[in-house]
Amino acid sequence: MRGAIILIVAVVVLGYLGVKFGTMVKSKSDLTERVDYRLDFVDETSIAAVKQDLVHDAQRLGIELVPDNIDITYTDTERRTLPQKLLEGRVAQFVNKQVAIKVRYVVRILGVPFHQEISNHKIKQVQAQRVEPNSGLVPSLDGTE
Repeated sequence: MRGAIILIVAVVVLGYLGVKFGTMVKSKSDLTERVDYRLDFVDETSIAAVKQDLVHDAQRLGIELVPDNIDITYTDTERRTLPQKLLEGRVAQFVNKQVAIKVRYVVRILGVPFHQEISNHKIKQVQAQRVEPNSGLVPSLDGTE
């Protein structure tokens, strides 16, 4: 009888741990999708707003996240996509920014902390200027001079 009670308790605890671990993995996957989505909204003026949006997204997923644990960088880069490399200098000049978001948070299961980190980046084209072959003018593709 004693062995059966121990077995039942062990099964319940292992089941609880399995459910909590599965929830942690699902929440991390969902938050990773939200981080990927938010990369498109980062610019010089929107970093604080994107951090708040990520905090709200995390709360909806049951993750406790504070803005201090979100690092967002928006920097100039010389990296080019393959199409940009093919067109650069002959057809257009490009200005790209590298956007990176890194999120850190802690999930506790039975009081044991599991440190989680989500990180992603992308190259964002912010400006393209058409190169005119026989003129000194270089008009922008977005209609501004």
